[in-house]
Amino acid sequence: MRCASVMMVLLLAGCAGGMGTRGKPAEEADLFQVRDAAEASYAAKDYAQAEKHYTLLAQKVPVEPENWFRLGNIYARSNRPDLAIAAYREALVRAPDHAKAWYNLSILYLNTAASSLIELQKIAPPGDPMVDRSSEVLKELMQVLKGEAEKGTVEAGVPEQ
Repeated sequence: MRCASVMMVLLLAGCAGGMGTRGKPAEEADLFQVRDAAEASYAAKDYAQAEKHYTLLAQKVPVEPENWFRLGNIYARSNRPDLAIAAYREALVRAPDHAKAWYNLSILYLNTAASSLIELQKIAPPGDPMVDRSSEVLKELMQVLKGEAEKGTVEAGVPEQ
């Protein structure tokens, strides 16, 4: 499906130029090589290199949701939640039924909520009723996140996919 999406976009865009490997237009063949390199880097957990490749793919083939999804995972794993949220949203614009993107986005929001509650506890004056309430909510939220981590579905706040 992913290859078909990439090929369809490139063909509809009217890729011009010489023929590359496998009898495909040169630009299309180059994008297949970039995709292969992106997937290999991602699988090897070389996220810095994978980010370069997926960023290029997202620029060249912006309609492909998997490029945005992988960028979201990379950003989340490198502790850049705002970029991760934006990337998952881009994936969801292109594929509203992308369950993994919805799940990862929800985990990021839960982590953001936990961070906000921790900050609230730091700045609230002693005796503020919000401290007690935020402690209760934070405790419940941390149990949910811990449960996901124990199931192995979450690694550093984002599922391994």
